[in-house]
Amino acid sequence: MRGVYRNHRADAMVCMIADHCKAHKALDKAIDACYGKKGFKSEPERLEFLFERYQEYIVKK
Repeated sequence: MRGVYRNHRADAMVCMIADHCKAHKALDKAIDACYGKKGFKSEPERLEFLFERYQEYIVKK
């Protein structure tokens, strides 16, 4: 995304922010699907879940 907006001024920031938010929502949806989750109540809940999975992963190594 950075390349798309490299030469634009601040007036393009609104579009960039919208694109950035859309990309994050798509990523959240993909992560939910990977873990078989239907969604989280909040972002802190999602992060807690992901860090717990990460902790399990690094302990196994």
